[in-house]
Amino acid sequence: MRGQMLRSVHNCGNICKRLSFSLLSAKGKRFRIPLMITLLLFISILVFSIVLHVYSQTLARKAFSLLSEAATIKVGSTENSIMPFVSRYGGAKLHPSTSFEDDTYDVKGDRQIDGPKNLNSYEVKISPFHAFTAKGERTGRLHTALIYLMGHSPNYLRDPLGLRNWLVGVHVRIQDGRVAAVSRIALVEGSNGWLGDDWTHSSELDEANGVSPAYSVETTILEIPPDNGQGLIEWLTPRASSDQVQASNNLNNRCFTGILPCASLRDLKPDVFKYLKMAGRVL
Repeated sequence: MRGQMLRSVHNCGNICKRLSFSLLSAKGKRFRIPLMITLLLFISILVFSIVLHVYSQTLARKAFSLLSEAATIKVGSTENSIMPFVSRYGGAKLHPSTSFEDDTYDVKGDRQIDGPKNLNSYEVKISPFHAFTAKGERTGRLHTALIYLMGHSPNYLRDPLGLRNWLVGVHVRIQDGRVAAVSRIALVEGSNGWLGDDWTHSSELDEANGVSPAYSVETTILEIPPDNGQGLIEWLTPRASSDQVQASNNLNNRCFTGILPCASLRDLKPDVFKYLKMAGRVL
């Protein structure tokens, strides 16, 4: 009798162990599935972010190269001499009412045209996913989806994900077969709104309006919804000094590619503010 009772207790112990293991396994599966889904989601977001950062860094290097080459175009050069530059960066000859010089844009990249345009000019624009290209000119639904994500994601998510919006462009105005002016534009999302710089090399400036015949820099308000922003407008002539040209040409590339966005125009164009301070002028 006692032996039967011991065998029963032993069998019961084995059964209890199997039941306990089964229950633990069931609980483990119940918790393991959500954990795996969370892990896969995290890995997907990480890979997505890395791909976007690589894409943005590569595109930004091309944009900085564009600005550097545009700075070497001399006012008075022939139209034919700039054609390799235009072709290399995928630029185009503009038709009337297509220049970005007098355009404003909404957050979706739709151009809002206003004012007279140059009839003979060339333009090159670079922006992530063609965000500053008119809807009808965009290529692919993926770009449209990423532009939507870039425009509607919270600020604290866009930068870590590599979705910071920006635009770099060059506009070359031709008159009588020669370069009359070279304009460069840089727009980038900052921590407190958009930051921008529009600097033009021209043979002449509007001295009647009190503009310096060599170099002029002023601040402006950027009307780019939803945050708007602030920008600089710079004008240079061939009479500008080497210090003025160097200060104007230098752009803080980290505002476009850094993990943290820039906060002010001083971050975007530090050399301009250093030059103005030395010249005894404050914007």
